[in-house]
Amino acid sequence: MASEDSRDKPQTCADIPEGGGSPGGPDAQVRFCLSEDGLKLGISRYTPPAPGGAPLTRERIRESLARAGVSQPPSETALDKILRNIAEDKPVTGITLVRGKPAVESRDAFLEPMGDHARPVFPGDIVALKHAPEKPEDGLTLDGRALTPANRAPAKDLEVPRADNVALNPADDTVRAQVYGLAEVSPQRAVVRPLITLNENKTEARAVIMATDSLDRPVTAERLARALKVLRISRPLLRENAEQALALARETGQPQQDVVLALGAPPKPGKDGWLELLIRSRDLVGTEAQGGRLDYRERGSHPSVEKGRQFARLHPPASGEEGLDLFDQPIAASSGQPLEITAGEGVTALEGGALFQAEVDGMVVVQGQVLSITDSVMVPGDVSLSSGNIRVDKGSVEVQGSVRDGFEVHSAGHVVVREVVESARVEAKGNVEVGGGILMSKGGLIRAGGHVTAQFATNARIQAEGDVVIGNEITHCTIRTQGQILAVKGKGIIQGGTLVCGKGLECNELGSPLGVATVVGVSIQADGDQAVLEERGAIKKELERIDASLGCADPRVILERTPPEKREAVLRLLRYRMKRWERFREITQILAEALRKRRQEFALAKIRVRRVAHPGVSIKIAGRTLTLTAPVERSSFHYDDQTREIVVGNL
Repeated sequence: MASEDSRDKPQTCADIPEGGGSPGGPDAQVRFCLSEDGLKLGISRYTPPAPGGAPLTRERIRESLARAGVSQPPSETALDKILRNIAEDKPVTGITLVRGKPAVESRDAFLEPMGDHARPVFPGDIVALKHAPEKPEDGLTLDGRALTPANRAPAKDLEVPRADNVALNPADDTVRAQVYGLAEVSPQRAVVRPLITLNENKTEARAVIMATDSLDRPVTAERLARALKVLRISRPLLRENAEQALALARETGQPQQDVVLALGAPPKPGKDGWLELLIRSRDLVGTEAQGGRLDYRERGSHPSVEKGRQFARLHPPASGEEGLDLFDQPIAASSGQPLEITAGEGVTALEGGALFQAEVDGMVVVQGQVLSITDSVMVPGDVSLSSGNIRVDKGSVEVQGSVRDGFEVHSAGHVVVREVVESARVEAKGNVEVGGGILMSKGGLIRAGGHVTAQFATNARIQAEGDVVIGNEITHCTIRTQGQILAVKGKGIIQGGTLVCGKGLECNELGSPLGVATVVGVSIQADGDQAVLEERGAIKKELERIDASLGCADPRVILERTPPEKREAVLRLLRYRMKRWERFREITQILAEALRKRRQEFALAKIRVRRVAHPGVSIKIAGRTLTLTAPVERSSFHYDDQTREIVVGNL
C-alpha cells in the first residue's frame, strides 16, 4: 500500500467548500490532493473557519470526499489524526485519507529464515516462516482507473519434506527442525543437516558441539541428551564427554568436532584358527597386533625342535560375541576363519591333523600352508607379505629374492640375500651377504656378527664386527665396523656419509669432485675400559670422603691428635685408605697401558685411497681430524704415535 508521504505529487486538486458554503465563507475548508498513481488521497490545504463558522468534522470530511467523487471510505485512523492535528495546530498535509486498491502481483510461496544458521538448531526449533502464495488480482484507483498486475501466472505453493529433517506446522506456518543440526534455508527449501552422525554398525554417535544455538541460547548436556532421544537412541549420553566439549567450545569460541556422545557395544569378532608352537607357545603364525588385527609381517621365529617332539597344535576358529547398537538392537559377530596347515618334510600329523610331531632335529618352518623341519630356512622368493618377517634361532637363512621395504630377517647363523635389501632390517650372528645392493632411502639396518658384503650401498646403515666389503659404490652411508671397510673390486667409490672402522679402510676414490662432505675414521673399541674407569671413579670419591674426615696430614700426625679411645678405629680407616690408594694407582697404570696399546693400534689402522681423495673429505683418528682442501692422489693416512697427528703418505 502507498505511504502517507506529503511528497506525493498531486494529480488532481480541488477546493470543496464545507457544509455547502462558498469559498471565503465562515466554515472550515479543505483542499484534497490525489497522488499520480491514483491510489492515495490526502489534504493538501486546510483553511480554518472564520468566527462563527463550522469546524471540520469526520462527517464533513466524508461528505466532502463524496462530493469529490471518492466512493471508498476514509481511514478512521487518518481522520483521528487530522482532527487531532487541527486541535493541536499541527499540519494536516501528508496524511493519506483514502487508498485505492493496488493490483496484486502473483507470488509463489516462500520461506523466510529465522535465527543464525551458522549455529545449531535443536528438535522443535523454528528455522523458517512460510509465506503463503498470493493470487493475482486487478486493482482500481480512486479516480476509477483499472490496474492490471504485470504477473498473472498462477502462484505456486511449496512443500516441506520431512526427509529434509524439518516439518511444517500449519497452525502458524512455522518450519521446525526435527533433529539437532545446522539449518540451511533458501526461499524454496529448508534443510537441517544433522550434527549427530553414527558409524557404520551404529555403535557410536559422534557430534559437532557449539556453545550456543541459532537463537543465542546456551547449548547444554540436557539438550544434547534430548536430541539423542529424538533419534530413538537408547544408550545414555556420555555426560563427561559432552561437558568437556561444551567447556572448550565456550572457552575457545570454536566448534568441537567428533565428540562421542553415546556408545553401544561393538561385536567381538571370532578368533581365527591359529597354530600354537608348543616349544615356544608365544610364537604364532600371524601375531596379534594392537586392536586385535593379525600382523602378517610378523609370523614369529623359527625355533628348533628335537626328533620325536610334539611341537605344534592347530586350533580351530572361535565364535565371536554378539554386540548391541545404539538402539539396543543385537549385532551379529563374525566367526573366525580356519587356518589350513598340512605336514611337510620332517613332520607327522597326529589327531586328524591337529597335532604335529618332529621326525628329525631341525628348525620349524611354515611356508604357505606347509609345516616343515629343516636345517636352514630358504625363502624361495622375496621376504614380503607372502613370507612375513623371518626369524630363526638355529641355522642360517637364504633369500632367493629380495628383502622388501619394512620387513625383517633375523638369523642365528648367516643371511644370504640373492638380490637386494630395500629399507629393511637384516641381523645375523654370522655374515650378511647381499648379491645385489643395499638401498635404504626409508631407513633400515644391516647388523652382522661377522662380515657384510654387497655390490653397492646407498643410504645404508651397516654395523659389523667383521669387514664390510662393497664392490662398487658406497653413497651417503653410515657404517661402523670393528674390521675393515673395503671398496676396491669395482668402481670402489666412497662419497658422502660417515664410515668408522677399527682396522682400516681402503677404496679407489674417496669423496667427490663436487666437495660432498664425507667423514671416514678409525675407532678402536675398548669395552673393558669403561668398567675400569667406573671403578677408578668410585675409589676416588671414597678417598675424598676419607680425606674429608681424617685430613691429609701424615698418618702419624693424624694418630697423635686422635683421642686414645678412637685411635684403633682411625688406624683401621688409615690402613683401608692405603689399600684403596694402591688399587687406584694400579688402575691408572692399566689405563695408561691400554692407551699406549690403542695408540699403536691406531698407527696400524690406515686409510688407503688408490686413486684420489677429494676436498671435503674429513679423516678422524685418535681424536685428531684432517680435512682435505685439495685433491690428494694415491695416498695413505695414518696416526703417528710420536707426533700424535694424522700423517699423509704415498701408496
